[in-house]
Amino acid sequence: MLPFRLAAGAFDILLLALLGVVLLVMFTGGGTFAVGDQRVGVSTVGNPLTAAAAVFALRLWLLPTIGPFGRLHPSLERLERATVDWMSSTFSSEAAALPVRRWFVLLVALSLGLRVSNAWHVGFLTGDDVEIHEMTFRALFDLDWEIWNLRSPLYPFSFIYPAQAAAFRIGIVDPSWLVLIGRLVVVVLATATIGLIYIAAKRLTGHSAVALLAAVLYGTSRMSLWFASTELPRPVASVLITAAFALILGTRPRAIVAGALLGLGGALRFGELVFFAPAAIHLSVERRYRDLTGCLVSGATTALLSLALADWLYWGSPLYSLANIVDYTIVRGQSSRGFEPPWYYLSNATAWTNVPLLVLSLMAIRGEDRRAVIWAWVPVLLLSALPHKEARYVVAAQPFACIAAAQTVRRVCGAPLGSSRRRLRIVVAGALLFALAYELGNWRLRRTDDAVRLAQVVSARGARGIAAQQLWRYGGRLYWRDVPLLVELPDRPVSIEATIANNAIDSIVLIAELAPAELVAEIERAGFDRFETKSSDYLVFRRIRAD
Repeated sequence: MLPFRLAAGAFDILLLALLGVVLLVMFTGGGTFAVGDQRVGVSTVGNPLTAAAAVFALRLWLLPTIGPFGRLHPSLERLERATVDWMSSTFSSEAAALPVRRWFVLLVALSLGLRVSNAWHVGFLTGDDVEIHEMTFRALFDLDWEIWNLRSPLYPFSFIYPAQAAAFRIGIVDPSWLVLIGRLVVVVLATATIGLIYIAAKRLTGHSAVALLAAVLYGTSRMSLWFASTELPRPVASVLITAAFALILGTRPRAIVAGALLGLGGALRFGELVFFAPAAIHLSVERRYRDLTGCLVSGATTALLSLALADWLYWGSPLYSLANIVDYTIVRGQSSRGFEPPWYYLSNATAWTNVPLLVLSLMAIRGEDRRAVIWAWVPVLLLSALPHKEARYVVAAQPFACIAAAQTVRRVCGAPLGSSRRRLRIVVAGALLFALAYELGNWRLRRTDDAVRLAQVVSARGARGIAAQQLWRYGGRLYWRDVPLLVELPDRPVSIEATIANNAIDSIVLIAELAPAELVAEIERAGFDRFETKSSDYLVFRRIRAD
C-alpha cells in the first residue's frame, strides 16, 4: 500500500507545483527564474496548464481513492453528477432560466477591466501601432514626418485622432497620455463586440444560454483582451463585422446596412474584406439573392468611397494607399515580416485560440445550422491563401468561432441523456473549463515598456542624433519628437562604421541580444561611453565630447 501512497503523494505535489506556476504567470505575467544552475523562462500558462490537466486526469484514473483524493472522491462524484445535470438542463431545448443580465454585466466588467489594464502601458506591440500615432501626431503637432505610403488614413483619423485632438485642445501634449487616450477609444468600442455576439447568437439559436456562453468565450479570450487594448484597427473592424452578421440574420434593409458595415470594416484594414465571402455564401445558401445584391453593392460602395475620400484628404489622391498596398503585397510580392505556409493558422492555432475551442467550433460543421461556421472558417481559409500571415489577422473571425463552439456545446449537452452522453458532457465541461483557464491565464499583453522608458531617459539627456535598432520599440518619433536625427540600424549589423563616423550621431541604442561583443567593442573604440540603464535588455552608448 505504501508505494501507492507515495505515488499518489508525488502526483499531488506535482499537481500543486504546476497549478502554482499557472497562478504565478496569471498574476505576474511570468518571467525568467533560476532553477539550480539553469534559467527557465515561463511567460504563458499553456504548458504548465496542459501538464496540470494531464496529471489531474491520471490521478483520477489510476489512484482515485488514495490520499487526499480518496477523501475528496465522494465530493468529486457528486460534483460530476451535478455538472452533468446542470449542463443538461441549461442547454436543453427547454432550458432552465439563467440570470443572464447579471452574468453578462459581470462578464463585461471583467473583460473591460482587464483590457484597460492592458492598455495602461507606455510601450507598443508592433510597429503598426506606432505608425498609427505617427500619422495622428503629425497632424496634431503640424510636423513634417514622412509616412509610409501603404498606410490608409481612414482608421487613424476616423477613430483615434478625434479623441486625441480633443485632449490636445485642453492642453494634453504628453505622448504617453495621447497614446493611452487612443487606446481607450478602441477598448470602449471593442467591448461592444461582446454584446453583439450575444445578440447574434441569440438570434441565431433562440437560446440565451448558448448566446451567453459564446459571449463568455469571446470576452475572456486572450486575443480579445490583448488586441482590444491596442490602437490597432482589427478590433474595431471586428465590431462592424459582428454587427453585420447580426443584421444579415434579419430582413433586406438590414442586409443593405450590413453590407455597408462590412465595407467600412474591410476598409479599416484591407484583410477584413474577406468577410464579404461568408456573407455571400450565407445569403446564397438561403437564396436571398436580392439581399445578396444589396449587401455587395452597399459594401463595395462604402469601402471605395470611404477609402477614396480619406486618401484624397490625406494623400491628395483617391485610393492612393490601396493602390500602393496592392502593388507592394500582390504585384511585387513583398512583406515587411516574411511569409508563412498556407497551413500556418491551423498549425499555429494555439497562437490565436485554444485546442478545445478550435475542436468545438469545427464540430459545428456537423450541426444543422452552419452559418457561424461559415463566417468563422471561410475567412481563415482565404487569409491562408495570402503570403503573409499573423495570428492577429484572424481576430475578426473569433466571434464566429465562439458562437460555433457554443452551438456544439448545446448540441452535445441538449440531447437526451445516456451513459455515453453523460461521459461526453463531462469531457465538454472539462474542455470549457480548460479553455477559460487557458485564455484568462494568458490575459496579460507584453509591450515594450522598458524600451519607451529608456527612450525618455535618452531624450532627457539631450540627445540630438540617435541611432537605434527597431525604432518602433522606443515609440520612434513619438517620444523622440524633438530629436533632429533618427537612424534605424539593422537587426544584425556586421559593422556600423558609417554611423559612428557621422558626428551628428551622439547616442546609440542596441538590443542586447542583437549586439555581439565585437560590435560593442567597435562602438567603444570609436569614442562612445556606455552608461547603465535599469533594463538589461538594451545597451545605450553616448559619444564622449571633448570640452
